[in-house]
Amino acid sequence: MPPPTPHGRPRGLILIWSFPVLVLLLFLALGAAAMVTGASTLAAILVLLGLGSVPFTVPRLRQPPAGAPRDTVTVEVGAHPRLADTLTRAARAAGAPTPQAVLLDQGFGVEVPDATHPDTLIVGHPLFVLLGADEFEAMVAYALARPAPDPVSTALEANAAAQGAIGRLQARLYASTLTAGQRTADAEARAAATRLTSAAALDHGLTVADQAATSVHVSPYVDLFDNARSRAPLAEAVRQIVAARTPLQLPGTPASSLFSDGEDSLVALEERFFAPDFPLTDWPRVAGLAAPSASWDNLAEAIRLDESPSPRSVLTRDELADEWDLRAAAHVALSTTASRPDWGAVSNFYLDWDDPAGLDSAIAAAHKQGDAAPVVAFLEAAGGDLDATPVHHLDSLYLGTASDLDVSGTRADWVRADVHVFGDGLLVLPVDPDQDSLARARSVARRPQEDSRALPGAQWYAAAEIAGVMHIEGMEITLGDGSIIQAGDTGSTSSYPAEHTLDRALAGMLLAGGVPWTRVWNDLL
Repeated sequence: MPPPTPHGRPRGLILIWSFPVLVLLLFLALGAAAMVTGASTLAAILVLLGLGSVPFTVPRLRQPPAGAPRDTVTVEVGAHPRLADTLTRAARAAGAPTPQAVLLDQGFGVEVPDATHPDTLIVGHPLFVLLGADEFEAMVAYALARPAPDPVSTALEANAAAQGAIGRLQARLYASTLTAGQRTADAEARAAATRLTSAAALDHGLTVADQAATSVHVSPYVDLFDNARSRAPLAEAVRQIVAARTPLQLPGTPASSLFSDGEDSLVALEERFFAPDFPLTDWPRVAGLAAPSASWDNLAEAIRLDESPSPRSVLTRDELADEWDLRAAAHVALSTTASRPDWGAVSNFYLDWDDPAGLDSAIAAAHKQGDAAPVVAFLEAAGGDLDATPVHHLDSLYLGTASDLDVSGTRADWVRADVHVFGDGLLVLPVDPDQDSLARARSVARRPQEDSRALPGAQWYAAAEIAGVMHIEGMEITLGDGSIIQAGDTGSTSSYPAEHTLDRALAGMLLAGGVPWTRVWNDLL
C-alpha cells in the first residue's frame, strides 16, 4: 500500500511503513504455524487478526482538518523602511528569501508558515513590545534559517492523539530519523542569527517569547472592548501585564521602533484584529465604559438556573455565596464603577472596581457568621438596589459573528454560512470564498445592517421570532413556531469576539427579544 503523500524523508517513510507490514507478517507466520500443528481454527483467527490490524497500524499521513483560521494583520513592509532593512539583513544572513509579506498575529512566535510560502513571515504582535530591535532581528534570522516543518512528521504528530499508542510510536520512529538533521538545522539557524548580533540577544529573545507565551494573557482585557464598545492599545496592555505579573524586563528601545511612526504604527495595525470599528481611547476609559456590562456578566455567572437575575438571588440563598459572588452582587446593586483594568488580576473580574469603603468588612463579617445579612445591610444602607435587573437597549447594534458553519433548516438547505448577531436578530449569510472569516465579519460589522440584509442569499431572523439559541458545537436556533435551524461546526468555525463573549451577546439579544431568563441561562450561560 503506497503512502498517501510522497513528501518526507525516505528513510523515515520506509521505517513507519515497515511497521504495519511486519505486524501483518507476524500474524500470518503465527497462523501458518498453527495450521501446521493442525489448529485450523486458531490459524484462521490469527490470519483475521493480522488482516484486521492493518487499518490500525497503517500510518495516517493525511493532514487533519486545519481548524479555525489564524487571524492575521498584513503589515505593508514598504511603508516602514527600518523594518524592511531589518528583514533584508536577516534574510541575507539566513541565506533565505527576503520576506515580502509580514503578518501579525496575537501569539508570541516568529515563523515561516510553511515551505510553500518561504517569503512570508508570521510575527506575534507582543514581540514588538517585549523585544529590543537587535533581539527581534536575531529572532527573524533564526526563523528564516530554520527549515519548514517536515509535512510527514507534522501529520503523524497531529494524528497521534486519535490513533493512540500506535500513532505515538510511529511519530517517534519517524522523528528519530530527523534528529541529526534537526540538530544541524538549529546550529545553522543560530549561526545565521549571530552573524547579525550576539548569541545572548538570540537566547534572550527566545527566552522572553517562551515565558511570555505562558504568562502574558491579553485576551481577557480584549473582551472588555465589547462591553465598552471602544478599544485601547494592546501594546500598552502587554507592558502593563508584564510589569504586574512577570519578572521580564522591557527593552529600552523596543522593536516597535522599527515602524515608521514607532508604537503609533503598531497601535494603528491593532485595529484590524477586530470586527467592529471600535474608537481608540485609553485603558482607564475602557474600564469605565465596560463596568456596567461587565458587572452584569459577572452576576450572570453567579446566578443559578432556578434564580432570577438580580443581586437578591445571590444574597438570599440558604447557603452563603462565596466572596466572588457576593462582590459581583454588590457591584450590580450599587452600580459600581471601575477606574482602570486590574493588570495583576487572578480572578475573573479583570477590572479595578471602585468599591465603597466598608464593603470588604461586610463580606468578611458575612463569612464569619455564615450568612449574607451583613452584606445585605451594608448595601441597603448605601442605597443599593437589590432587585436590579438587566436592561438591554441593543437596537440594531452589531454584537458578533460565528463564522464557517454548515447551516440547514427553515429557509436554507445545507450551505456554508456565517451567523451574524445583532441586538435585534440574527443574519445568516453564505460564505464569500474570496474573503477570510475576519474580513467577512468586519464587512458586516462596518456597514449598515439593511445593506447586509440585502445581500444575495441573506436570511434574517428577528429577535422577536427566536425562541432560543444553543451555542455548543455550532448553533441550534429555535424559532417561535418550533422550527429549528441547525448551524453545525465545520472544524474551521471561529467566533468574533471570543466564543464566551459571543454567548453573552446572544443572551443579551434573546433577553431583549423577550426569551425567558431561565431558557437563556440554560442554553448559553
